[in-house]
Order: sequence, then C-alpha cells, then structure tokens
Amino acid sequence: MKKVFIIDDEPDQVLLLSAALQKLGLSVFGTSKIDQALKEIETVKPNVVVTDLSLNPSEGPKSGLSFISEIKKINSSLRIIVLTGHATNEYGIEAIKRGAQSFIAKPANPEHLKVLIDDAYNNYELREELKNSKTKAPIPDKLKSEIEFAKTTDQAVLLTGETGTGKGFIARLIHNGRGPFVAYQPIIGSGELMYSELFGALKGSFTGALQDRIGLVAAANGGTLFLDEIGELPVTLQVTLLGVLQDKIYRPLGTNQEKQSHFRLISATNVELKDRINKGEFRPDLFHRINHLHIHVPPLRERPEEIIPLANYFLEKVCEKNNCSSIELSEGAIQALKVHAWPGNIRELEAVIERGVYKALFADSLLVDEEFLGLRERASEVRSFAEKVENYKLALIDEALKESNGNQVEAARLLQLDRSSMRRMLARKRLIG
Repeated sequence: MKKVFIIDDEPDQVLLLSAALQKLGLSVFGTSKIDQALKEIETVKPNVVVTDLSLNPSEGPKSGLSFISEIKKINSSLRIIVLTGHATNEYGIEAIKRGAQSFIAKPANPEHLKVLIDDAYNNYELREELKNSKTKAPIPDKLKSEIEFAKTTDQAVLLTGETGTGKGFIARLIHNGRGPFVAYQPIIGSGELMYSELFGALKGSFTGALQDRIGLVAAANGGTLFLDEIGELPVTLQVTLLGVLQDKIYRPLGTNQEKQSHFRLISATNVELKDRINKGEFRPDLFHRINHLHIHVPPLRERPEEIIPLANYFLEKVCEKNNCSSIELSEGAIQALKVHAWPGNIRELEAVIERGVYKALFADSLLVDEEFLGLRERASEVRSFAEKVENYKLALIDEALKESNGNQVEAARLLQLDRSSMRRMLARKRLIG
C-alpha cells in the first residue's frame, strides 16, 4: 500500500487531511512537529511526504524549505508534495528547486491531492528501481541521445512505435521528475466524460457527473501531461486541447470560468497520424503542435541485441521481488527468446520472463528452461512465417556483402537500406547464426 506522511504545524489539519486520504485508500501517517517528523520518516519509510510550507510560524516558508532539504538527505527517491497558503507560486517553485515534486494551494482538495500522490508514488517506484537495480534496462544509443536532448527542453514530444515498445517508460525518463507526471489514455465513453477527465467538470454538468472533477490538465500544472494513444482522441477534444496548448487556457465542463495550466505535453501513438489526418480523423494543426520533437521507438524485433539483456533485467527484477536471486536462464531458454518474433514487444518479453520465473519457482528449479517460457516458437520447432521472411532478408544481405566484397556501406546501397537498418539486420544475423 502507498504510504503517505503528512506534516503541518496545525495538528487539526493533519487529522483532517489524514482522514480524507485514508478514505481514498491510502496508508497515512502524520505529525505537526518537525523533529518528530524527521525521526518517523526514517522509521515509517513513506513513499510520499505532504508538507506544509510554513512549519514554524516564526520562520515562515523558510522552515518548510529547510525541511525539504533535510528529508531529501534521508532518501533521495522520496517524493514531496508541498501545501502552500501563500498567494503567489514563488515559494512553491523554490520548493521544487529544493527537490519537491509538486505543490498545491491550501486548502487542498483531497481528490486533486490523491492524483498528485499517485503520480508521486509512481515516480518514487521508478527512481527506486533505477537506483537499486544492478542492471538498468538497456536502451539503444540513438534513443539515449534523443531522450537526453528531450530532457534539456520543454518542447512537446511525440513518441511513435508499436504497442509495448516502452513509450510510457521513455516518457517518464524525459519528464525526469520535474513537477507532476500525469498520464491519460482516451477511454471508451461519451465525449462529455472524456472532456471531464481531461479538463474537469462541475457537479451536475452532465449525466453521471455526481461531484466536481478537477481534471488531469489541472493536475499536470507545472509538470508533464502524457497523452498515450493520442490518435484515439476525438476531434472535438482535439480542438480543445489545441486551444490549451496555444493559450494555456481551458474551461471545465459546466462553467464559463477560464482556468490556466502550464505543462509540457508528451504524446504517444501506435498508429500513423498522417493517415488519420488524410481521413479527417486528426487535426493537422494539432499534429504540428505535438510534433516539435519526434522520437520513434523501434519494435523489439529490430533490436535483437537487446533481447537477452532485457530478459536478464526483467529476470533480476522479478527475482528481487520474490527473493530468488539464484535463478538463471538456461541455454535453451536463451535460444527460444532469440528466435521468438515478439509481436508484443518489450511488454510481452516482461510477461514471458515473469511467467518463466514463477513456473521455475513452482518446479523448485534454479533454471528458467524454454518449457517454462510458454513461447510458441522453439529453436527446434518449425520456423514461423516471420522467421522465414527474416531468413530471406539475411540471405539477401549475404549476397550483397559478397557482391560488395564485404563493404557494408556498398551492400546497404545495393539493398537500398539506410546504414542503421543494415546494422540492425547484421546484429540479428549474428544472434541467430
């Protein structure tokens, strides 16, 4: 369960906020004393701390800023949400510079705060995973450089690639913990429901609106809004989103009152948006707004050199969770992983490894054998159609290399391939051969 620690110099506020968050399913601890808070944070080991900015009336906001610095020393992965009753965002921004993830004005709406806590918890888990894992998830060098560049700007980013290639993980890497990270994927439902999810709604503004809703655009203020599968967003909502991106202004459903939100947009899609534009299903002006930086995430079958490192990464991850660090992949399992076509990409690979580990644990085995993986393809079985196509491509490469006396640049020209595609196919050839 997510553990949240609350500190406010007013004990009644600690009790009220704790009760509200507990009703929303959180495990909450709290105090009104700074010294006690520092001791309990070390003992309780919460994932998220919610702190008032003025913890000592005589020092004002400086006391909260100093407190943030102290708890970051306890655990650098700890995520901090600041409650501020000050009229300007000046101190909230300074708190983020000190290491806080986000800030919210007092009195805090519990549901809005819950959204920020959920995001902070996810960010905490990501940071802990990267900090504690002996092996970081392999990322191709080209993607690494593109991600690092994207971190240095606030431009909108469009991530493209098949389902399961890790676009959500890359979005979080680009976000890099700067403010809240709020993710949304279009849902099946009425336009009003989807509008309220994104932009908020007043109680009674449409059928089913039983209470006021803040909206994810508001929750993303000062951070990142990640729109997954943006190609599925209805055209009517595309118009509203375009307005927010241009003017930073939107209106919750049921009111004419304008609200502001400043956020960075990262979008992802597994479809060709230009095809959607040609069909009138996606606005070209919105496409240009979201496509300032474009990062294509290739499918796993085009990154064969990553299959086994990724498999070992997921193996280590699941074994750490289940205290089974001695389990390894057998040679048969490694070969089965290499020849599989991976239509589900990295997501499928992670599921396969988890399944293999749990079956090995059940069988009291120290090896994840190929029979535990549950893959249809085996090294000893008849190759699939996809593999036959792959072999045909590799045979063409062999012919081109012979004709060009081993010159890869000339071979790529003969095959009308770019050099990066040629390198990926040669890597695949080395792994299978």
